[in-house]
Amino acid sequence: MRSIDTARCLVLAIACVALANLGADGCNQFRSVRVDEPTDGELLVGEPIAIQASVGTNHDPATIALAIDGVDLVASLGLVPPFVDAAGVVLVGGDPVQVTELTLDPTLPGIRVISGKVAGLPLGAHDVTVSALRTNNAQLISSTISVDVLDGLLLDLPETAAAGLPGGPVESTSEGTLANAALGQALAAPPVLTLGGDTIRSGHVSAAEQVISAGGP
Repeated sequence: MRSIDTARCLVLAIACVALANLGADGCNQFRSVRVDEPTDGELLVGEPIAIQASVGTNHDPATIALAIDGVDLVASLGLVPPFVDAAGVVLVGGDPVQVTELTLDPTLPGIRVISGKVAGLPLGAHDVTVSALRTNNAQLISSTISVDVLDGLLLDLPETAAAGLPGGPVESTSEGTLANAALGQALAAPPVLTLGGDTIRSGHVSAAEQVISAGGP
């Protein structure tokens, strides 16, 4: 019986090693790396943007990197684990990005979590990557997700226009003429972004400048 129990223990040990090499959650410990926040393909609006990643305890905590578009936030800020609520400015694609609350506590049981917040990312697509070296063979393990940063101001334009700017809505009749419009009346136009891109003004065109005729456009 003792030989059978020994054989079972050996099989379990081999299974744990196999799961670890596959990066699976074996033997009650996370054994790989992953980006938890944001999620892959997520559309991000508003700031700051929360980022978080998990690293298995079978990785060297001193080699943990959390990067945006290839720029490691940890190395750029000159941090050495453990660190809590670190902050600073890093350049991502030549643009200054504010990093706050960057924290890595390698003492958590069974897993290591690195998290923080960033603000100032340029609009468009970005990659978020977490990586670390395995302690048993110094193999670099990484995980990358892609996200898109959108301008919340532009997303609000349809709602702003629908809310009713000065002049009221302009409706089109079945004959193609303009209803509720008369010469000299201000016609509502969609919101127009200023050159600064940070304010909205309502554009108006005098009805006298429009060609309004029965059956006309």
